[in-house]
Amino acid sequence: MEHKVKKPKEKMPLRYVSDTRIKERPLAFVDLEFSGLSAINEILQIGVVLVNQPKFEIIGEWQTRVKPRHMENGDRKALELIGYSARKWKDAIPLKEALMRFDAFVSGAVLIGYNVVGDFFQLKKSFHQVGIEPSYHWQVLDVQSMIFSDLYRSHMDGFRMREVVRYFHLKNQQWHDALVDARATYEIFKKLMDRKYE
Repeated sequence: MEHKVKKPKEKMPLRYVSDTRIKERPLAFVDLEFSGLSAINEILQIGVVLVNQPKFEIIGEWQTRVKPRHMENGDRKALELIGYSARKWKDAIPLKEALMRFDAFVSGAVLIGYNVVGDFFQLKKSFHQVGIEPSYHWQVLDVQSMIFSDLYRSHMDGFRMREVVRYFHLKNQQWHDALVDARATYEIFKKLMDRKYE
C-alpha cells in the first residue's frame, strides 16, 4: 500500500516586506530628445532632474548633448523641433560616454518621465547597443498616466505636456529641450502631489 507523504505547509510572512524600496529611492525625472520618432532614430540630448523622497526636493541636475552617428536617418522636422545644428552640437559626446555618465548620475534611482514609452524604449535599446547594463531601478513611473487619472474630468482631452503646464499655470519658456522638459515634468508631478496630500 502506497502512503502519500504530506508536504509541510510553507509559512507565509506575517507582514509583506517590499524588496523594491521604491519610496526610499531618489526619483530621476528624465527627458530625451531624438533625431526622429522611428526605432532607427537616435538619442541626441538627455536631461535629468534628480529628486529626493519624501520631500521631493531637487538634489541635482544633469544634461548632455549626444554626438549623432547616423544623421542620414534623421527626420528634418524632429531636428528643427529640438533646434539641432552642427554648431550647437559641436561639444556633444559619444553615446557610450553619455550613457555611462547618465547611469552614474541616476544609479539606483527610479526613472520617471512624461509619456515614457518612447524615451525608455530608446534608453533600453541604446544601453544594449553600447554593451552597458544600466544600474537604475527597474520600475519606471509615468507622470502622464498620473495626470490622466487625476484630471480625467477636466476640460483636457489630449493630456499633452503643454496642456498640463497651462492648466497648472506653470512657466515653460522653451519646448523640446531635454533638461527644460525634465524640469517641467518634475513641476507637474509636484503639483499633483500637492493637490493630493496637502
